[in-house]
Amino acid sequence: MEGIAYIIFFGIKYNFTIQGVDTNFVVNNSDCIVKTLGALYLKERNDSDFDKIYDDALTIYGLKEKREKYWLYYYTVLNEDDLTGDWKTIKHAGVSFIK
Repeated sequence: MEGIAYIIFFGIKYNFTIQGVDTNFVVNNSDCIVKTLGALYLKERNDSDFDKIYDDALTIYGLKEKREKYWLYYYTVLNEDDLTGDWKTIKHAGVSFIK
């Protein structure tokens, strides 16, 4: 998965198209870094199905057993209004763990 993460990272950085990175790829992926970078990649391209990724991140945020593994994904994808506690506070402060 590390290789895929690098490909997506460079796709974001150098703005090139990557075949196979779509909403289903992000939602069904089990690697937090790949999910996060895939979500950023599609968000920057104004993907018409991004709401499915948002819903996935919101679902994961609501599942206590998945919160620790996927914190970077849901923190990066979700808006401040959907977060609570410290997550909401640091999101409001503009903290980003990616850029």
